[in-house]
This record gives sequence, structure tokens and C-alpha cells, in this order.
Amino acid sequence: MLQIIKIPIIGSISESGSRLKLNYTIDVPDSLLPRSIHEYEKLFGLIVKENLIGDALLMPEDQLILMSSTKKPRPNEIFALYINGKFKLGSLHFAQDRHWFKPIAPHSKILQLEASDQVNIIGKFILVIRNVFQDEFEALTRDEIAEKRPNSFINHNHIKDALEQRTEKRIMYYVLFSLLVVIVIWISTKIVGYPYPDWTGFRAKTLWDWMELLIIPAVLTFGVILINQGQKAIDKRQIEEGERENALQTYLDKMTELLLENKLRLSNATSEEHQIARTRTITVLRRLDSERKGIIIRFLFEANLILGDDSEIAIELIGADLSRADFSNTYLGEINLNGTNLNGAIFQNTDFSDSYLQGSSLHNANLSNAILAGVDLSYADLRNANLTGTDLTGANLTGASVTRKQLKSAKSVNGAIFPIFP
Repeated sequence: MLQIIKIPIIGSISESGSRLKLNYTIDVPDSLLPRSIHEYEKLFGLIVKENLIGDALLMPEDQLILMSSTKKPRPNEIFALYINGKFKLGSLHFAQDRHWFKPIAPHSKILQLEASDQVNIIGKFILVIRNVFQDEFEALTRDEIAEKRPNSFINHNHIKDALEQRTEKRIMYYVLFSLLVVIVIWISTKIVGYPYPDWTGFRAKTLWDWMELLIIPAVLTFGVILINQGQKAIDKRQIEEGERENALQTYLDKMTELLLENKLRLSNATSEEHQIARTRTITVLRRLDSERKGIIIRFLFEANLILGDDSEIAIELIGADLSRADFSNTYLGEINLNGTNLNGAIFQNTDFSDSYLQGSSLHNANLSNAILAGVDLSYADLRNANLTGTDLTGANLTGASVTRKQLKSAKSVNGAIFPIFP
């Protein structure tokens, strides 16, 4: 049976330190918590008060669920901590004379810790409960977060769905229990031999008569539940589709405003306009589907905001979620997607000539018949990527995760710089 865990929210956090002390609880179904957790009394929550998308992938009003722990952190465990007064979310790695911190955000730089660094652990990371945001803030589903931390970010809707499922399961259990009671009563009267008194009117009842008393209600109950679940699934898809389209249009409108009224293209790369544009882009991409992600990148490309090397680019997209994005049948030459998540992206018949994909993750990407001539793919993850018919002429594959078999399927590798194969 689903259990509801009451988790106390004890305070709020920001990049530079804890703020308000709070005292209220939230209800979380145990099915949304990792199965390894049994000491629920050690759980506590903090509410995020500002955008911490950089290393922690956290946004305002996120509820960060942690567990108090006195044990030494293991390499595969994620902790919330302050390093030199700055909030971080990631894992600590220890060696004999060196310590490292690896952020939870994909493609974020690993930080080597010095003896003088002040490291204060807040608690062991369990999950994040995310609200549905307006405008630039998105609602992540359980499958949309970075691959390294599946099921760690959930939406408030998942709690609502779990509670509704709990109610539906209770109804089914009651119906099944009632049917079992009928069968036991029939067995007790027909087989064991305990007859009903005449005044009850039940003496002549057969098993089928008894079953009829509950079969029709049971069928109706199950039917209503199934219809409701089907309708909920349809409504959910329609709502999500509407939210995605609204998010895309809102993003395009506000970016157009930054371009025309705030002269985004002409402003300094460290200006407030650029920081706003980057935040809006990083956040909205996580909310969109493959087609709309492709629309966003084409918009930025045509606006000359993501062209050139790192010194020329206007908006840096390191850590952006472009997984399963559809770039097929288009031209995106000299585009800069360094350090982005392009897992499962579609590049069929796309011209990416002289582009920058350094350190990007292209796991399971479809690059068939794409033109990647002169592209910087150094240290990119190309595991299981489809390179059939791909033009890699002059591409830089230094340190890339790719096999000889993949490269043999490419159309051309003339002048390419290969990684060192084992």
C-alpha cells in the first residue's frame, strides 16, 4: 500500500548561503523516493530562492529533498554542500593527496579542492520536487533530467498522480475483497454445510447469484477507472502539448524583444541581456520536444547568436539539453554547440560544416548522411552514434569516444584527426 511521507521543509537556500528558516511539511508518496531509503525521519527539505541552474540544475521554488548523513561521501553519492560559501550539488571524490568535486550538471567542470577550501556538507541529495513555472522556467518530467541522475527530478503533478492512483487502488482492493467474501460465504454454506435461516432469503442462492450481486458493480467500477485513466492520459498529452507550444512562443517573443529593443546582438557577452538570454534558452530547452528544440536552435542560428568559436559566440549553450532534438535536412554551418547534451539527436542530411561540438554528448545520435566536414568533435561522446554516410572530412576527433567500425561506415574521413584507439 502506498505510504505518504511527511517531509519537513526547514529553510531556504541561495547560491551564497541559507536564508529564511521555515517550518512546514510536504506530503511525498514513498513510491517517488529511492527504494534504498528506509530512515524517513532523516529526510528534510530546503526551498530554492534563486536560479541555481549552473552546477545544480535548480530553479526558484524547487523543493530540494535531502537526508542528514554523518558518513563519508562515496564517489557515486550526490551531496548538497557549500564550497567556499557557494552552493553546489554534486559528488565528492577522494584520493590520497587530492580531492575533487563533480557537479551534477552535465558538462560542468570538475573542481579540484585545495586544503584551504572550506567544504560544508548540508545533506545527501535525494530528489527535487519542481513546480510548473511560467515563462522561462520549465517543468521537468522524470525522464528529462540529465542521464546521470534519472528519476531525481520529479514534478508536483507526479505527487498528485500517485495520490490519485492510491485512491483507485483502494477501490479495486475493496471490490476484490468483497468478491472474496462472497466466495467464502458460498463455500461455507454449500461445502461446509452451514445453511442460512429461512428468513434471510439466501438459502436458494447459487454461486452465480452471489457473483451477480458484485460482478456488475465490479465491472462498472473497473470500467470507470479505465476510462478515467485513458481520458487523463489524453488530457495530459494535450496539456503538455499546449504548454510546450506556449513556452516556445513566449521564448521567441522575449528573445525577439531582447534582440530588437535591448540590442542583444551588439551588447557585451557578459552583459545582463546575454545572461538573461542564456538562462531563458537553457531552461526552455528542457521543456520542449525534439521538433521545437530544433526550432530554437535554428532561431538562434539565424539570429547569429551561436556562431563561431568560444571567443566569438554570443550565447554559450554548455550544458543545454538538446537530447532528441531534430536538426534534419537543414544548414547549420559554423554553429557552436560545445558541451551540449545531444543524445539521440537527429542530424540526417544536415550540413554542420566547420561547427563546434567539442565535449558534446552524441550518444545514440543519428548522423547518417550529415556533413560534418571540419567539425571540432574533440572529446565528444559518439558511442552508438550512426555515422553511416557521414562526411567527416577534416574533422577533429581527438579524444572522442568512437570506434573504428563507426568510422568505416562514414562517407569520408579524409584529413580527419583520429582518437587513439586501444
